[in-house]
Amino acid sequence: MKIKSGIVATLGALLFSFATLKSGSLTDVAKPHLGEYECKTITLGGKDRLDDFRDVVFELKQDGEFELRYQMKNGYKGKQAGSYVYDKQKETLTLTMGTDKEWKREFPLKKGEIHLSIPLGNEILYIRFVQK
Repeated sequence: MKIKSGIVATLGALLFSFATLKSGSLTDVAKPHLGEYECKTITLGGKDRLDDFRDVVFELKQDGEFELRYQMKNGYKGKQAGSYVYDKQKETLTLTMGTDKEWKREFPLKKGEIHLSIPLGNEILYIRFVQK
């Protein structure tokens, strides 16, 4: 009888675990979009500019803040910060920067990749980040 009740308890726990997974509550807690993303592509007006940089890292932090850090080949370092909202359903990332939130754009975030496409004058700045 103890064996039967142990098996029933184990099956109940497993079914409850799978029901929780199916509802999405575990993945909501995990937030797989968080972390650092490495720059793989930078083009400006269709010209490859990745060779101008030693390192470019984009980080999505737990608190809804992001940070973009970069170092150019000539040694110059810089960083930009702002806030973000990740929409799991649409698979988009909305970035906001500026004290008055004057810069706000939405970009795709799918399968661990962020694709930024930003008009700069008559050219397009395109940056692709891949999650580390």
